[in-house]
Amino acid sequence: MSEPTTAKQIDGTHYTDMAIQPWELIERNRLDYFEGAVAKYLLRWKTKDGVIDIDKAIHYLERIKELALKGHYGDQFKEVERITT
Repeated sequence: MSEPTTAKQIDGTHYTDMAIQPWELIERNRLDYFEGAVAKYLLRWKTKDGVIDIDKAIHYLERIKELALKGHYGDQFKEVERITT
């Protein structure tokens, strides 16, 4: 029998060294593609590409916000209350 996919990683150990790998977190929480990408980049930023991974996560968050405002995640997210200080 071959090893489970969670026991190996192609190119590096930045995921297999984690207590919970991003794809396990994504699967268990039923995150969509964009939410999963945010989780992946946030979990690996300190061990892989640094601040570039934070920028990637922010980019995906911006896309999630765009989609939410268009109703992709349901009508309750179309309107956004702006908090001003």
